[in-house]
Amino acid sequence: MKTYLNTLILFVVALAISGAGYYVTEVNQPATLKHLRDVDRVARLQHAQVAQLLAEAEQSSDRADATVRKWNSRFRYVPADLSTPDIVDYLEELTPKGFEAFDVRLEDVQESPDVNHYRFSIDGTGQYKSLYEFVWQIENRPDFYRIHDLEMSRTTVFEESRSSRGTEMVQFSMTLDAYFGGLDGLSTDRDLLADVPEEAKPAAELPHNSFYPLVRERRTVSSSSNSGLVDVRHASLVSIAGSRAIFQDGNSQFILYEGSSVANGTIVRIDPLNVVVRASLTIDGKTEIIDIGMDSTPPSYRQAEGDNRLVPVETGQNP
Repeated sequence: MKTYLNTLILFVVALAISGAGYYVTEVNQPATLKHLRDVDRVARLQHAQVAQLLAEAEQSSDRADATVRKWNSRFRYVPADLSTPDIVDYLEELTPKGFEAFDVRLEDVQESPDVNHYRFSIDGTGQYKSLYEFVWQIENRPDFYRIHDLEMSRTTVFEESRSSRGTEMVQFSMTLDAYFGGLDGLSTDRDLLADVPEEAKPAAELPHNSFYPLVRERRTVSSSSNSGLVDVRHASLVSIAGSRAIFQDGNSQFILYEGSSVANGTIVRIDPLNVVVRASLTIDGKTEIIDIGMDSTPPSYRQAEGDNRLVPVETGQNP
């Protein structure tokens, strides 16, 4: 009887295990597998949707960039080719008057897949009104030029042909970029450019000259023959333009020519080729010739050649 009972128990246990295995294998696992397959299918669909959205976003970004370039090209003209003589001619067209010096130096040429540009450094001296008009033309003309790092300071320019009080001007320095080449469609033909509305432009007329002094400095009047004359031994030569030499002494600039009077002497030669100014100075009864360059070295001296004699002049008599 006991053996029969044990056998029955084992049979029931085996039947339960078989039923549980059948349930797990035939009922539970297929449902779980189906759920996992559904989750994987949903994930794949979501991934495909995300990839499609990313592709559409990239295409939209490209279309937006192209649209922006076309919109910008309505107002700015970027030529396919541009040479430095073209740029110099353009700058000379914008600076016909009002400048005592306008020096342009090429610093770099930068090329990129988007757009290329020349970079120039510009230094000079001129009337504030003329400088304002130059910047206005650069910023508002369709030709694609940009100005960076503009610095200005007041200076007084003295010239023999002008009033002894001098002319109030500004010294300036800036960086100028001139753009050319670049992506297709970056610019359109000049004739197809749209006109910038006048209300969108800044004032073309100079609103206020901040560099003109409200109270002008008076130069000391002295009976000395050197009153109001520049001492070329201590002033700096900043520019030579043709037959003119420009010296800087503090906040004042002096425009000199061959034969111009300076402290203790005269200018005898202006050499634009070698960028040297030669002056004849008589100090303590001794006449010397000095050469002044644009570097930081002091002037070079040499004694004047020939038979130099000092003849005293009495009042009312000729020597």
